[in-house]
Amino acid sequence: MRLIRNKDVISGAVFAIAAIAFMIQSRTLTFGSPMEMGPAFFPRVVGGMLLVLAIAILAKGVTEELREPTEPLRLHVLPIFKVFVAVVVFVLALRPLGLILASALLVAIVGSAPKDRRWPEVAISAVVLSVLSGFLFVHALGLQAPLMPWR
Repeated sequence: MRLIRNKDVISGAVFAIAAIAFMIQSRTLTFGSPMEMGPAFFPRVVGGMLLVLAIAILAKGVTEELREPTEPLRLHVLPIFKVFVAVVVFVLALRPLGLILASALLVAIVGSAPKDRRWPEVAISAVVLSVLSGFLFVHALGLQAPLMPWR
């Protein structure tokens, strides 16, 4: 029962379930080759890598728990809810506010989630990440999204 409350065992199991789901969903698609990738190539390769990572995390959690019991996992719901709200706000604010302001808003909301937040660091991160995401996605990758509300 101790293993079920270990955070590494739980996250490894979640990663394994996601990896297996990716690989099962892509089983009817053609795989292709690295030079000519089929639609199943990416989900299977990423699913396989995620499964290897999941097994490593699971093994670490099991051996750690068997060696020395850790404290039980406590689920903090408010930070998880704030991250979910930040993603929803970003999606709703992207068109009216533009990519830069919506990204800054996303970082500000997510930055309010931890108890030990430092607002100057959150503000600097919001400015740097929103400007970099605007440059990267709109200018470098050619994403068709407004940078600012007036554009």
